[in-house]
Amino acid sequence: MRRAVPLYGRFDAQVRWGIGNALWTFGAATLPGLIDAMRPFDDRHWAGEITADCLVLLAEREHFYDPALGHDFAARLTGARSARVHTFAEAGGGHLHCQNGALQQAHEVIFDWVHGLAAGTVPHLA
Repeated sequence: MRRAVPLYGRFDAQVRWGIGNALWTFGAATLPGLIDAMRPFDDRHWAGEITADCLVLLAEREHFYDPALGHDFAARLTGARSARVHTFAEAGGGHLHCQNGALQQAHEVIFDWVHGLAAGTVPHLA
């Protein structure tokens, strides 16, 4: 891994940027250090302890991660009062990372969800 990933990054600008950004974000100097710094963010051990209402937003053509990860995360929200997954479709322009191209649509989904919580119309999990 220590040699293969940087080698791949030499030929792929997105991989190179992703690795560099992750190293900077997590304050790591090496790939093994990055992996160690990311371990506390593995939600498999604590996602079930979240008790709040949760909204998971996904993009149909996400290029940084597989949208299935969002569905997997939502499935682990076993202690959440409610959990909703919303996937932004390409047809609406919100199919890219962070819904670039359709921020107004993202705001509509988020604010409708918050309004539903306040109005008591968001169903809670049994």
